Amino acid sequence: MKHKVLGPLGRLLMRIRSSVAALLSRDRRGSPATLQAVAAQERWLHWFGRSLVDSLYPGATHERSFMALELLHLHLDAFGDLINPALGPPAWSADMAALPRDRFDTFGPGFCTEGTVQLLL
Repeated sequence: MKHKVLGPLGRLLMRIRSSVAALLSRDRRGSPATLQAVAAQERWLHWFGRSLVDSLYPGATHERSFMALELLHLHLDAFGDLINPALGPPAWSADMAALPRDRFDTFGPGFCTEGTVQLLL
């Protein structure tokens, strides 16, 4: 079950990163349609991150916590460089458009503190 979830979600996160980067690089002025598409991706990623962090609570089953940590790892692997500039972009995104840190907030305001993200990385 775990491998049937991790692979497709990892590819989905890669696809989100590449599509947002392509949208933002093509439309530098920010047309309303582009801004709506990017905002929809941000909202989904904020929900995804909050759901994963909410799954890490005392008393949660081992399977639930471990799956949440695995998915957080995928999320941080795809977008961790937007929080910590010392990290480079993922190796698989080398031939894609760069994702501007100031125009896309993947984790949301209440996701984690920087110390928690560093610990998870």
